[in-house]
Amino acid sequence: MFSNLYLAALILGSTVGIYGLICVVYYDDKLRKKPDDNTIKIYYSTRLKTSMWVLVADIVFIGFLMFISFKFL
Repeated sequence: MFSNLYLAALILGSTVGIYGLICVVYYDDKLRKKPDDNTIKIYYSTRLKTSMWVLVADIVFIGFLMFISFKFL
């Protein structure tokens, strides 16, 4: 039972991580190519920061899952 939940959480975490990585690359590229319009730069930099926080949280989540699996299984 626990290993099925662990596997589902790991798949969900890797999916979120891939999505976050794609968003980081996409928004970073958009931010570099846009002209000096402040509104657009703020919009894309906010999206980029959010994507980075999603990636950091996902790395911490998967690390926590690995810790639990090595400690208790």
